[in-house]
Amino acid sequence: MSRVLAVDPGVGGTGWALFINDELKQVGCCSPKSPRASWVKRQADVVRQLSLCVNTSVTGTLVIECPELQTSAKGWASARRGDLVKLALITGAIVHVFHSWDIELVTPFQWKGVLPKRITMSVVREEIPTAVQQRLRLSAYPDHTWDAVAIGLWFLDR
Repeated sequence: MSRVLAVDPGVGGTGWALFINDELKQVGCCSPKSPRASWVKRQADVVRQLSLCVNTSVTGTLVIECPELQTSAKGWASARRGDLVKLALITGAIVHVFHSWDIELVTPFQWKGVLPKRITMSVVREEIPTAVQQRLRLSAYPDHTWDAVAIGLWFLDR
């Protein structure tokens, strides 16, 4: 049985998608539960939630988006806020928890090129059967979850 866990880490929440034998089986988004805690504690909570959602003792392949500096105005503003460093820390913490898995780091450019968010989401809608989307309540999840599904689809299709 092959397992692929695709993860889109984010400062405000981390989306994930679990594929078993190339089929999307579970999705989710882990967000900090205590907004007043320090940033480090909030992210530790996110990583803990992810490890509870996915059985880390049954190994597979972790495909996780690796942060990279975007040279757009939005990317530079994000870098000035320190988001890039925070994303790198979150990514490292997740990789640490899943250290016994095979690990694939992918950049946004690798899996989506320069596609805007709305196009990425429409690709997922086309690739994942409507019945699966409804069973997983995919439409209720934020962008990070949709991106995690797209990362998983990219990995399985490459």
